[in-house]
Amino acid sequence: MILHADPAVQLLLDRAAIRDVNLRYARCVDLCDFDGVAACFTPDVSGDFAGAWRPNRDELVEFISGVVTFHTTMHMMGNHFIEVDGDLARLESLAMLTHHGTKKDGGEWQLNNSNSLYVEELVRGPDGWAIQRRGGEPAWSPNGVGPAKSADPAVDWLLDRARLQDAIHHYALAVDRRDYAAVDACFAPEFAARYYGEREIRDTREHIDYVRGVEQFESTTHFFGTPLLHLDGDEALVEALAYNTRREAREGKKPRDHMLGGTWYRDRWKRHGDTWRIVDRELDRSLSERRARVQPEFETDDPDVRTLLDRSEISDLVSLTGRSLDHRDFDILADCFAPSSERDDFVARQASELTKWERARHLVGNPLLAVDGDTARAESYVYRTHHDTPDDPASRWSDGALRWVDDFVRGPEGWRIARREVASNHRLPPPRV
Repeated sequence: MILHADPAVQLLLDRAAIRDVNLRYARCVDLCDFDGVAACFTPDVSGDFAGAWRPNRDELVEFISGVVTFHTTMHMMGNHFIEVDGDLARLESLAMLTHHGTKKDGGEWQLNNSNSLYVEELVRGPDGWAIQRRGGEPAWSPNGVGPAKSADPAVDWLLDRARLQDAIHHYALAVDRRDYAAVDACFAPEFAARYYGEREIRDTREHIDYVRGVEQFESTTHFFGTPLLHLDGDEALVEALAYNTRREAREGKKPRDHMLGGTWYRDRWKRHGDTWRIVDRELDRSLSERRARVQPEFETDDPDVRTLLDRSEISDLVSLTGRSLDHRDFDILADCFAPSSERDDFVARQASELTKWERARHLVGNPLLAVDGDTARAESYVYRTHHDTPDDPASRWSDGALRWVDDFVRGPEGWRIARREVASNHRLPPPRV
């Protein structure tokens, strides 16, 4: 395999390829494509699965094939932590997993988990990256992108984008681990934070006291998706949706999960050396500022850099459709699609469907992208929750499992969605168990 002459570009290519292995694995498991699952691993892969050691790929795939018990599964991978060291890499990924099966009496049963952690060690081979070991203690990517630089402005922009993505996930990790020093390090010395319409917080100690509210729960999980990043020099606006799960301890019983149903984080960041820090935060206030996607236009003759830029634009475009649905901004939603009667019908159907609920949230992730010149295709996972009235709790995330299959075209104004299929991972029912 020939590596890119610019180490920064190679790092970005490796990060994208490693994440794709993670997403392909999830997609193949959910399709029961076990040849595809096997291709994600090296022949000598080993690891700890469900408390048992699997010494080779055949035994590992045989264990994974147990998903045929269910008629629907969805492995949403998120909060990625990626560390690359030459031809070796490490990936930790938080996952929200839903499994739906049919009982002997015809009823349905579910096995769901909102805080699964995948720890993978990968190796680069002639055909690209593959998982060589699964399991172990996470390292949480201490270096990430680090101080990587490039003479190409487009590459530097992509590096900053990667740093911001890492920073979002490290913030979530710090809250869930009750690491308040790490939480504090995510914020600039002078900041303002507004949570759920409450008073503005500017004092560091007051802010940490507020975040400590998570301690009333046995554990929490902040799972981020639907990311939108707007970079402008040394400043950035990051919007992302979080599904926050809180677990209440119950004596002698499994902790009870409670999810808020989706919270929009709207953070303004500023560059601090090789890192970024939050200077302004608003939760669930992004409804007040409805922005279309913004990505600078970079001229580049490097096909690898062009592909990375295309992937970022397409990923943002998919996320923007999710945000537009949540905000019921159907003008921006329509602008994400190439003009056609099919687009108009799709937007009208979405507007009609959303009127049934007080509000809805679309957690978008797992964007498997393939770019081919001026066309592209993406398959994304979506967990949708809704509230029937302002006072009703959110619907179960496991009941709102969707899949968006999008075809894209590049036009004078950038990428647009030419066609979207809203599908599910439902398979033909297996024999009842």
